[in-house]
This record gives sequence, C-alpha cells and structure tokens, in this order.
Amino acid sequence: MRGILIFLFCAFVLNASDHDETQKFMQAVEAFNKGECESAERIYKELADAGYPDALFNYGWMKEKGQCARQDVKGALELYERAVKSQKPKVRGLASYRLGLLYMTGRGTAQDVGRAKQLWQLSDSLEYPQAALSLGLYYLQGINEPKNEKEARRYFTRACDAGLQPACELIKNLTTP
Repeated sequence: MRGILIFLFCAFVLNASDHDETQKFMQAVEAFNKGECESAERIYKELADAGYPDALFNYGWMKEKGQCARQDVKGALELYERAVKSQKPKVRGLASYRLGLLYMTGRGTAQDVGRAKQLWQLSDSLEYPQAALSLGLYYLQGINEPKNEKEARRYFTRACDAGLQPACELIKNLTTP
C-alpha cells in the first residue's frame, strides 16, 4: 500500500499548482514513510480539510487501516466520499474502489451491495484493475443477482490484461467461454 501512497505523491506533484501544498504533501508522504505518524497525520489532516484529493485518499486509507492514525472506518468513508468527487481520475479510481469495499462489507456504514458495484464500475472505468477483479468476483459469485460467468470472464480479462495474476488464474477455472 505504501506503493500507492508514493504513486499518489508523484501524481500530486505533477498536477499541483501551488508549491506550498506540494511541499506539505511531500512532507506528509515522507513522514508516513519514516513512521513519523504524528507529523504525517497532522499534515494529511490539514490538506484533507482543505480538500486536496490526494490527501483525502491517503488520510482516508490511514484511518481505514489504522496505520499512522487512529482507526476510524466511518471517518475513512467520509474522506473517500470526498475523494471520489475530485477531478483527479487516479484518486477517484482508488477512492471509489476502497469505498466500494467498505459498502460491500458494511464496514463503517450499512452494507449496500448495489452501491459497492456502482463504485467498482466507476473505479474500473478509471482503469483501476483491482476493481475489475472485484467485479469479476461479484459476477462469478452471483452476488445480489444471478451468477454470470460471461461477465466475470470479461472483468477478469480486463484485470489479467492489466497484470493482476489472480484474475488470470480465475479465467482458467471458468467453464463458460
């Protein structure tokens, strides 16, 4: 997951218009990676409160996982909801995927399988391959609707083509071409 945080750091730097916020975000990433949790959380919170999409996602992930922040799944859910509304496709893709997981499992909110599917479809449309894998499993298992191996194969193929080996393995076990 630290790879995602570093990726978001790079995405933020390339798109940032304000040097001060870029510097703050860099400080937060560095503090997190060094295990300087108090500093990382303080900076991420400040940036998230100001609405910076990358910080919304990173701080949400920290709260969801209880990594360098007190675990607060409801707080993470709120941050992800805000990140999904951002104009940054990469952040929207990551946040909609994580938010979908929370809705699918009912963590921090009432379980809502339909909302989870909708969020994963958004994430998949933004080319986040883990969402395609999750949608493939959704159709393979027949969650909330009849099992559909054809749709499962379609999503597994997207995920496999993006390099997710578990999706490639799942394709081998499908009986429907």
